[in-house]
Amino acid sequence: MITFSSLQEILRPEQKKEVDTWEKGDNSFSNHLFDHPDHTEKTIPLEHPGNEGYRHEVESHLEPHGIKIKDYKSGIGEDKHGREIKLGKALVKTKAPDELKNKFDNDEVRSSKESHGDDLRVTISRHPHHVAGMTSEGHCWDSCMDYDTGSNKHYLPDEVKHGTHVAYLHHKDDHELEHPLARIALKKFTDPMSGHAILRQESKTYGPSSDSFAHTVHKFLHNKMPARDSGIYEKNEHVYDDDRIKQVLGSGILHHKIDDKNFEHDVDARHDVYQSRLTPEHIDKAMNKGLHSFGLHPDATKKQTDRAVDEIASTGNLAGMGHNRKLNSTHIHKLIDSPKLSPFDKESLLHQNQKTNSDHVMKYINQHPNVSNVAHMFRSDKLSAPHIHKLIDRIHDEHYGDPEMLRHMATNPNLNHDHLDKILSGHPYDKNIHRQLMYRDLLPHHVDHIKRLLHPKDFHDVAIHASDTTGNLKENHIHSIIDELSKDSRGTRTEAHISNLIKHKHFNADHAKKLEDKQFSRQLVKEANAKVSA
Repeated sequence: MITFSSLQEILRPEQKKEVDTWEKGDNSFSNHLFDHPDHTEKTIPLEHPGNEGYRHEVESHLEPHGIKIKDYKSGIGEDKHGREIKLGKALVKTKAPDELKNKFDNDEVRSSKESHGDDLRVTISRHPHHVAGMTSEGHCWDSCMDYDTGSNKHYLPDEVKHGTHVAYLHHKDDHELEHPLARIALKKFTDPMSGHAILRQESKTYGPSSDSFAHTVHKFLHNKMPARDSGIYEKNEHVYDDDRIKQVLGSGILHHKIDDKNFEHDVDARHDVYQSRLTPEHIDKAMNKGLHSFGLHPDATKKQTDRAVDEIASTGNLAGMGHNRKLNSTHIHKLIDSPKLSPFDKESLLHQNQKTNSDHVMKYINQHPNVSNVAHMFRSDKLSAPHIHKLIDRIHDEHYGDPEMLRHMATNPNLNHDHLDKILSGHPYDKNIHRQLMYRDLLPHHVDHIKRLLHPKDFHDVAIHASDTTGNLKENHIHSIIDELSKDSRGTRTEAHISNLIKHKHFNADHAKKLEDKQFSRQLVKEANAKVSA
């Protein structure tokens, strides 16, 4: 059974009252979608396009770990020893990304009844409470348009005003849409020449759902609201543009542009077509002209996207599409494996694509026998804790604690205390490594270890720079630094160091007294006494 967060109502009562005060637009253009012009909701069955849900993505993750799928719908697999294993447990054990675990847990193809979706329904709604509440805090997804906290919540009044509808996937008994599973925003596109308006879905689905939900909504809208062949439909500039599709071209115009013999060489025509809603037929036509990037269009089918990735992998022409949302984990693995793709494109893909994970980064690093050539990738925030451990071991074992590699690793935001122990166990003497480490959340023994490794002058130089931003320095460290600085000539640099040290949260009255005893300037002593007496 699909699981979801409990929600008593989409908007709280006070939020509904606020929405009721917003300006409402003319939604008569969509009257024919509903059973009566006064109705605001239409419920339809969920249809499946004959796909296998997220089986392919689950399979791609588990196969490298020696686990095969026996029965996807029942969630049963087989490990490399021939033993049965639950797929959900296997995903956890192999440290699958949370996104993939969530997809598997909520895949209606796997968890629905034999009738494939008999337990689920899709409701199209134009009710202002549903449009404004489509990102309510109680739903089982996060959105930048959350009514209370979303960074783009200011768009919501315009969504209600300018004809945005919403499609919900929900349990068949959830008639009031109190526990929706997923949603898709439906935006109004208008042909300014004729005034004819249509609805088209955004490419992004919020909440766990396979292709069936998007397929059902797409089929319903294209059957009930076809674009006119000669129409050029534009999205209202005041609504939130989540997928950057700003226009819908009528089929006649699209075919005319794509069929033109110069289409593949006409940058403006390609841009106009790519910025439009497309059918699989349009995309096939463009791809048959060698424009494989169209397989990464938001409206492309999985088959077309797979074809595009195969062509990119064989030609090495990523064409700046590394950030594309259509690329899944399997596609990214294939592109990283491609000998045709340049290191620059592979690194762009790893940095830009939100679906990149630690396995992808490690695969790229391991393609280089001399990892010093890709040491900058050690800084990637995609790297997991186990992979960071392996890389630190590799630096120590194969590269004799190479300082440059360790400097890159020291900046990784995912380092934990165990990683820090392992880095310091190699006794690195490079001051720049320790400078990076001192900006992190260290335990007292880490700071003591760094102090033992460095010359006293180097330690106070490293520690002073980080004293403003961390609480790593303890009382004894501050005493040592004051002692060391007292040996220096009392120039501007030393004065600045002491001034920074006074600001540290562990600076106390004993330290202030030591500054006076060591005959530092009256101004610094005054500053120190003011700090400890505050």
